[in-house]
Formats: sequence, structure tokens, C-alpha cells
Amino acid sequence: MPEEIQRRAYITEQFSQHQLDVVLFDAIKLGENNAPEIYQQKVRLRLYGRDLSRGEMGCYLSHRAIWAQFLATDERHCCILEDDVELAHNFKEVIEKLLEKQTNWDLVRLAGTFPRKGKTIEQINAGQYQLLEYLEQPRGTLGYVINREAAKALLQHTSKMIHAIDDTMDQIWGHKLRTYGLEPFVVKESAQFTSSIGCRKRPKMRFLPKMRKEFFKSKDALMKKIWQYKTLLRWKFIHR
Repeated sequence: MPEEIQRRAYITEQFSQHQLDVVLFDAIKLGENNAPEIYQQKVRLRLYGRDLSRGEMGCYLSHRAIWAQFLATDERHCCILEDDVELAHNFKEVIEKLLEKQTNWDLVRLAGTFPRKGKTIEQINAGQYQLLEYLEQPRGTLGYVINREAAKALLQHTSKMIHAIDDTMDQIWGHKLRTYGLEPFVVKESAQFTSSIGCRKRPKMRFLPKMRKEFFKSKDALMKKIWQYKTLLRWKFIHR
């Protein structure tokens, strides 16, 4: 049985167990010689010294397509889950509690690749869960919830493909969305499957190309540092 069919059967069974009403989306796949029109290859190579993989491009386009599909509905929120995730036993209950606080956030991560410390912004489900704001994002797109404002802003922010989709979504200083994480996470990656995106291994670079890369990345790094400093000040004087 192909792994794609296994993934679909696996996630569909979980949706059934949690009694979730879902829309299944077929991920966008690109051929080896195909690159989307929005891909900024020259900028990408200056910054990273390598192209995005076809898997990364397909993932990027898939998330954009889902956001657009969501905006074509009348729904106020959209929960986006990859097909290789494992849902917590109380997933539906916690998401319903999160939506009760819907005026306080734009994008909420339900999973993270890396553990990060954060500032508690809101208590969820009688304090069993917290909405955390991070200075360094946990990364990944295994599962998250967005509102309509977030979908619109993300579509605009991702109109030029340079970074991987999770790195682009993490540029809070650019899209300015209220971006938090719900912890303990209610979504995690299943050990049954391997990533369909491919390896992100960085190639070794010579000295001059490496210096050029660092020069072009310095502006984005500066904007990130400014955002982090402003966030720390807000934590100190507003969220106590």
C-alpha cells in the first residue's frame, strides 16, 4: 500500500474517533523541472546557498491553497493538520475551549518541532492549557488554527516564495499577527511516517558566498531582533 494511502487512512480514522467534521486536501506536488511563478530563486540562493526542495515548494503552495479555500467559505476559523499527526485524546474539547478565546489571537500553533520557553498570555480550559507567546518560534506546520484575518495576512505575506513555509509564517515582524502556541501541545508527529518534504541539509559554502549570504540575511535578522526587544518590553509592562 503506498504511504500516501496509509497516511490518508490513518488521519481519517483519527478524525472519525474524535467526531471531527473535516475537509481533506490533496497536497500539491511539483515535478522535478517545475518551479512556481512566485518562487524567488535568486534571492533564495543568496540567502541560503541552495534551492527549496520540490517537497518544500509543494508544502508552501499547499498551505496557501488551504488558506484561500478557507476564505472562500463563511467559517470564522480553520484548523489545519498535516496527515502524519497524532491527536491528543481531548483534542476536540481543547480546540472548542480555545475558540472561546477567539478574540485574543490570530494564529495558534498546536504542535512544535522544537521546545521553546514562552510567556503565558491566556489560560485555556481552566488553566490546564496555556496560550504562550514566544521569542523563538517552535517551528513546523503539523497543526495550527487561524482566523480569517490571519489567512488574509498570510496570503499576502507569502506572495513571494523565498523561505520554507514554516520559516515564512514565523516572520511575525512582517505579518504582525498575534501568533501563539497552545501548550501542552495537542498535536504531535506520528512515528509511523517519514516526512514527505525532504531533507533540509545545508550545503557547505565557500567563504565569499557565505559572507554574501550573511549580508543579505542581516536585514531580516535585525528586524527580528527589534521585534523581540519590543515583545520583551510589552511582556514587562503589559503582561505581568
